[in-house]
Amino acid sequence: MKEGSRKWAHPLGRVGQRQERCFLVYALCFLIAETASGQWQNFPARSQAMGGAGLCFQHPEALWMNPAALVAVPSPFMSATANQPFLLPELGIYSAGAAWPFAHDAWGVSTTYTGYDAFNQKKVALAYSRRITTAVSLGIQLDYFHTSVQEYGSSGTLTGEVGLLVAFSSQLHLGATLFNPYPVGWGFGGQKVPTIMRIGLGYQPASIVQLATEVEKDIDQPARIRLGVEYQAAPVLWLRAGLFTNPATACAGAGLRTGPLRLDFAVQYHQLLGPGPSATLVYAFAQKEKTKH
Repeated sequence: MKEGSRKWAHPLGRVGQRQERCFLVYALCFLIAETASGQWQNFPARSQAMGGAGLCFQHPEALWMNPAALVAVPSPFMSATANQPFLLPELGIYSAGAAWPFAHDAWGVSTTYTGYDAFNQKKVALAYSRRITTAVSLGIQLDYFHTSVQEYGSSGTLTGEVGLLVAFSSQLHLGATLFNPYPVGWGFGGQKVPTIMRIGLGYQPASIVQLATEVEKDIDQPARIRLGVEYQAAPVLWLRAGLFTNPATACAGAGLRTGPLRLDFAVQYHQLLGPGPSATLVYAFAQKEKTKH
């Protein structure tokens, strides 16, 4: 046989080829189903490590988790997150945003991208938060989605979400959000943007411990429970763990902070598809007395 005439062989043989194809097909079907139901969301790594919980976080995570909590963030910030479900580049989700809190209200902007050449989706969001009383704040966010599907064209969709944050004490908070309260369509095949309700509690029994528990309900899907815990092991180090149901997924991660920079890592492990790592970088500007706006 002449050199170069031999056909390329998969290093694992035909069985390896079938397994690889099955994995890719299963992963894509899983992500499409999760995206359609709104359950695969680009939470920041701190929330990812705590099972996706974070409705009561009064930190930069509020820009992604609950618009009502933005007004409680102590200083302006910029944030960026990269999420790699199942270690597949085609499924990567990337976000960036910034927020400016004032004395009684706050503004935030963010953008998210997911997909590849054949299918991708972009999201641009504008959030506003207002302190109603010393214990209650409300938030609203406008979300614009641009979806592009190869050979089918592209479509834009405008929707939004509202949020609530209630402080029962300095240690116990309640958070809630409602995404897409008035159902709209994606613009392809009659698919509807999911309507998702979330409610949860955040409890801080000690200054170095944070607990979170939440329930998430897509009106067309079974409810999902999210649980998380965070422990400050050192002045610059946080350790986190969590889980969520439907499907059962374990989560873990850590955070490092030095000066105005904070770097968070997380891994979520799906029992069939494997790990999904994520990382978030936050830059917080110098904290000043909030001005009235």
